[in-house]
Amino acid sequence: MKNCLHKFKIFKNGFTLAEVLITLVIVGVVAAFTIPTLINKTEEREFKAALKKNYSILQQVFDKYYIEHGERLSYDVITSTSGTKTFLQKIEKYFSSIKSDTSIAPLSNFSEIYTTYDGKRNLIYGNFNDGMMILNDGTALFFNNDSGGVFILVDVNGYEKKPNRLGKDTFMFEVISNGNLLPIGAEGTQYADMDKYCSNNSTSYYNGAACTNKVLMNK
Repeated sequence: MKNCLHKFKIFKNGFTLAEVLITLVIVGVVAAFTIPTLINKTEEREFKAALKKNYSILQQVFDKYYIEHGERLSYDVITSTSGTKTFLQKIEKYFSSIKSDTSIAPLSNFSEIYTTYDGKRNLIYGNFNDGMMILNDGTALFFNNDSGGVFILVDVNGYEKKPNRLGKDTFMFEVISNGNLLPIGAEGTQYADMDKYCSNNSTSYYNGAACTNKVLMNK
């Protein structure tokens, strides 16, 4: 009788199969909510670090050009040449880790790959089709100059890796009139309106452009 009571106590203090299953279900539900969030935050930190790195690289390129030529690569200097092609040839040698030369053609399927910040609209190919450069770490740079200004689009993890969304892993810079290179969203850039160019509700085809400065400013 004593042995029977002892066994009964062990059984009573343990977990039933139903309790174990319920616990596993709860753990699974919690994991389903928390793991994607953790992954997203890790990716955001990686994209932010890569953005800072590439901004520094671009600034160094413009500074090296200035030291050698005694003038900034302003809009007037860039557009006084025979187009962006010449602009790329001017700055190419100042990159220390370039994988491809400036003869590489921009992606013909660019608009199929890249989207705005909210992921609802494709970026317009014609806005970034004046040249392309790939660095050794896979970073892809797209160039454009028109009557509105000179822009550089930087995909910090390469066009073969998603999300390929402006303001997420892809960021925009502008060469302003005095030759300074600024992150879009900074004062003096054309697409600085956060409500229009860094919003989940914007319908602009440049939505996400102003997020570049927002990310760099830790906002």
